[in-house]
Formats: sequence, structure tokens, C-alpha cells
Amino acid sequence: MKKESPIYEQMEEWLIHQIESQVYKEGEKLPSIREMAEQKDVSTITIKRVYQDLARMGYVETIAGKGSFVGALDVPRLQNKRKEKLVVKLQEVIRSGKLKGYKDAELMMLFTEALQREEKR
Repeated sequence: MKKESPIYEQMEEWLIHQIESQVYKEGEKLPSIREMAEQKDVSTITIKRVYQDLARMGYVETIAGKGSFVGALDVPRLQNKRKEKLVVKLQEVIRSGKLKGYKDAELMMLFTEALQREEKR
């Protein structure tokens, strides 16, 4: 996992990948917040936030007193939602760059440079 992003984002991406690749299958009970926190050596607050965020995204269903379960997944729809979220973040970066005077071609070069740096890590 990448060290630059907050741990809860790293955990969210990891768990989404686990669910989308069917390591955890639809309807399957996820480890309790405490169990997952111990397994991943993170705080229970982090896992609670991850489960809540994934519930809002449709990946997880939490039933009081029973636990958290993998939701009924429409993977293409969920992937489109994630893609849209990323596009919005990229648009924010583009707007910020344009406010600083960068032209489209310069932003593209910076984006390419950032991708290359990321590949080297």
C-alpha cells in the first residue's frame, strides 16, 4: 500500500479490491471491526470509517448486532462511481493548475511526469 495517502484510504482501496476480485464474496460476513483492525494492525476507528465509507458506496451492508457483509454488487456501476470520483479530483487539480497559469499542454506534461514518478516507486 502507498504511504502518502491516509491509512483509511489505503484500507478502503485494499478492501474494495478484495471485494471486486471476490476474495470476499457477495453476502459474505466480513471480519468484525476489531478483528480486521487486529489483522491489519490499524485502529478500530480506521476500520469503522472504512466499513462506513464502503457502506455508503454500496460495497458493504452493516446490520446492527450482526456485523458487516459484502453487499449485492453491481460492479460496473460501482466502478463508474469510483471513476467519477477520481475525475472530479483530477478536475480540481486541473483548475488549480490553470489558476497558477499552466496551459493544457503543460498540465499534460506534468501529469505524465507524475505518472512516470509513480511507476518508479
